[in-house]
Amino acid sequence: MNEQSGGTHTGHRSRMKQRFENDPLLLGFSEHEILEMLLYYCIPRADTNALAHSLISRYGTLCDVLEQDIDELVSSGLLSRNSAVSLKFFDAVAGYLQRGGGGAVIKVSNFPDVEEYIFSLFRGIHTEQLRVFTVDKKNELVLTGILHGGGKESILLRTDKLAKEIAALGCRDVIIAHNHPFMTGAPSQADVEETRKLQQLLNNEGVILLDHYVVGRERIFSFRRAGLMNELL
Repeated sequence: MNEQSGGTHTGHRSRMKQRFENDPLLLGFSEHEILEMLLYYCIPRADTNALAHSLISRYGTLCDVLEQDIDELVSSGLLSRNSAVSLKFFDAVAGYLQRGGGGAVIKVSNFPDVEEYIFSLFRGIHTEQLRVFTVDKKNELVLTGILHGGGKESILLRTDKLAKEIAALGCRDVIIAHNHPFMTGAPSQADVEETRKLQQLLNNEGVILLDHYVVGRERIFSFRRAGLMNELL
């Protein structure tokens, strides 16, 4: 794999770390330089500058690289599994901190907090995702799963498959959310139709779909708040 090529580049790495000491907000760093430094901790000996360029060239942006799952990163031929796992750990830590760390407790009955929390989870995400949340016995929101979409303008809810996956979680109450990375938070007609199908399928399984959020660049849309959930019941 490409990560095995190149020497230690000790002098270059030292200079990059000194740059960071002088610029802790990364204001003078390009995305590939930030990724290059992340890769220092994934790959002890390699030209990570060239590797960072290759990864961003393949996927688009730093966020796009970090959003790839482990299998995709390995299949690219650019990273070993061990290095891919290490890189994804940085992504996981960033998400953990963005959510407020382990202390974040979101009560489902507090709708403004739910919307703010879900909107924050999609901040900086440039690819489509569908996230599934369950409600535990304390009436608290739990992020249960993340499914990736295929394009950059809309997400296709594979309704039958999704309903089966949600029902298999064994929870009575669920919330789903998906994003429009480069659009507004307004739902498309397909979103409304697929939500109607999903809610009916889940009702048949004894599962209540409490809300469906659509997250745009600057706002979040709630089916419940818009009165659409009542229409779908």
